[in-house]
Amino acid sequence: GGLEAVVLERFPLTDYSEAPLSPMLQALPEFVFQSPVRLATEKPRGQSPCFHSFCLTSGAGARVHVACMTVHEKRQYRGQSFYSPKAICLLSLLPCLDTLRRLLRDVLAAARFEAASISGGMTVVQRLCAHLFFEVPVPPDQTTQVVFATGAGRSYCLLDQAFCRDFSFRPLFMSLSLPRIVELVTLVLLEQKVVLASETMSAALISATMEVLLALLFPFEWEHLYIPVLPAQMRWTLDCPAPFLIGLPGGLKDTAVPEDVTVFDLDSDELHGFPSDIPRAPQVVRQPLQWLKSAYQSEHRPGNRIYWSKFHLEDS
Repeated sequence: GGLEAVVLERFPLTDYSEAPLSPMLQALPEFVFQSPVRLATEKPRGQSPCFHSFCLTSGAGARVHVACMTVHEKRQYRGQSFYSPKAICLLSLLPCLDTLRRLLRDVLAAARFEAASISGGMTVVQRLCAHLFFEVPVPPDQTTQVVFATGAGRSYCLLDQAFCRDFSFRPLFMSLSLPRIVELVTLVLLEQKVVLASETMSAALISATMEVLLALLFPFEWEHLYIPVLPAQMRWTLDCPAPFLIGLPGGLKDTAVPEDVTVFDLDSDELHGFPSDIPRAPQVVRQPLQWLKSAYQSEHRPGNRIYWSKFHLEDS
């Protein structure tokens, strides 16, 4: 058992036609908190704050990227102290995950600056959110970049949606061997049902790996169901009759997987359920992947493995 997570606040307060927020609010908590919410008598050490991201699809079919920073707040109830998890989320139509993560650090820093306020009674967090939403424009075309600052001493750059992926390709090439990556890209290009599962990788790292896979499809786009981090209570999604790309933190465990679903184990580099009628990938697909794999060979060093194991953690 556990407590039910709810949305406490939202900004902006009204919906906009590009991606209305209200229809997504009901599903948001179960994606933010992958397991039941529980209170703790002590603040979790080395686990707060932590980051992860996922993706939702609006009713109009727009893909909305969600970046979350989870912290544990100290509360008092009937003379007893406890810590409850709380998440700050930024939603964007642009898959600029690294930028969103750095912006969340600024929002969190502003939230900790509780005593500060500005004219009109707005808090620092409210002013920062208003600045991001109302004052920072989206690049109008592929030849324009938007540079902006948040007042926290850092500047940010936004590019057109086709070029705004600002994350490293390292997670995917750290997790799988070249033959597995070739098989994975081939299945995705052929619009198959694919699951990337891991018992040890954080939700943040699995989501980053999934985004790398989508980036490798350029100039093509994945138009089917895409859930980079599937909540445990939504495992029934694996029975979907249409093609899908799904990330599965916590591994398969006792989950029954349909026969037409191919599972890539990111922990062991194993493959389950590869269709027998899939053709060999042409050289035009294999060669670029081989170049990338060669460029990221150092990811298998022990030090890099330690880095990726802490990928989701933030400095307290």
